[in-house]
Amino acid sequence: MKAVGVASGKGGVGKTLVAINLAKTLAMVEKVALIDADISNPTILQLLNINAELPMGLSERSIKPAMIDVGRGIEIFSIESISKGRGIYKVGSEYAKILAEVIRYGEWDSELFIVDTPAGIGDVHKITVSVFDENYAGTLVVGIQAHAQEVRRVLEVHAVNDIPVIGVLENMSGFTCECGRTYDFFGGVKLSEIAEQFGVPFLGSIPLSDRIKENLPWIPDDLSGPIIEAAKKVIEARPRRPGFLEEIKGFIKDSALRAIWSTVPRLLLLLNEVVPISQIQAKFRLPGGRLILLNLMEPDMTHVVASFYFMVKDGKIKMIKDVDPAKTPPYAVIDIYYKALAWAILGRKKDGTPYDFWTAFWNDHINVSTTEGPENLQAFYFLTTCLEYAKQYSGGKVEKILEALV
Repeated sequence: MKAVGVASGKGGVGKTLVAINLAKTLAMVEKVALIDADISNPTILQLLNINAELPMGLSERSIKPAMIDVGRGIEIFSIESISKGRGIYKVGSEYAKILAEVIRYGEWDSELFIVDTPAGIGDVHKITVSVFDENYAGTLVVGIQAHAQEVRRVLEVHAVNDIPVIGVLENMSGFTCECGRTYDFFGGVKLSEIAEQFGVPFLGSIPLSDRIKENLPWIPDDLSGPIIEAAKKVIEARPRRPGFLEEIKGFIKDSALRAIWSTVPRLLLLLNEVVPISQIQAKFRLPGGRLILLNLMEPDMTHVVASFYFMVKDGKIKMIKDVDPAKTPPYAVIDIYYKALAWAILGRKKDGTPYDFWTAFWNDHINVSTTEGPENLQAFYFLTTCLEYAKQYSGGKVEKILEALV
């Protein structure tokens, strides 16, 4: 099995049209499954002129896809077949659960899945990656020049989270009139330049053309070069890097665990040596004498590798042992992927990708909660400021301490 997501940073860029034509091209080689994962605004059935009232969807606790006779066949599922045109009002995590059910329990004959995800990168894209797990081969990113910054954001999320990218495809790149002149209505930064910056393939540009509208949902052969290039990349793609599955399931080597237990106490001693703890504590109004729990997590952010209790008291950060959380619940809990802690302090991942604590925060590599609510970030601000101060004034000692974690 192999799965590819089709994503965009913004709606209205032709992502679904690209997904449909990618499925058609790949169906010339093998049977393909096409999943409309945009649960709040499904459009695939409409574009393909498939009646949503067809007997497809849930039956006998299974999910039966529709089929269109293109090439070796395209199996199709859309929430529209179940909702029957009704509006859907669910939070993103609930969307993700529906998608997981579709993928896991569908009566699929296909081994190749094309998943048309909603615009932006959120719960549905995350669940697509996690449900297919090591079978997820990568994401095809679709964009237009006018929204180049959104393409950049999507690629950055993929780089930070080690999600492979099949390539970048530019849509609506220009309109050529009968006079022969080409007008760049959506001009801006060329997506080829952004793809090059992130080291991912640029697959080409599809122009604005009346012929695309006239032939919907199929892009004319002479305009579909980028689709063919994308299909080639999909066929060549190998699902995930070796060892990813073991890592994402929480496999931690003994050496990594020993490094964690060695690194944190050394880092604490360094903070107390070089950081003006009291000043930073006052700046962020962090209450003294209260427990702070630091959980270093595995990559999936559900399993704890090691836990450390701290307390800020008398201008020092003190490690507290033998804590009974049932009797003395912590004031603040900071969960962070153990490698993300090192990346954020160093300012980069091992491959050179820029990384800081806000990158960790916005990519769910760090979660903060307190007795005053999850939005209270005093402990987060305090800890990250102390660590950044230590890096700046420790004369390279922080980098040496963190070498074991990266």
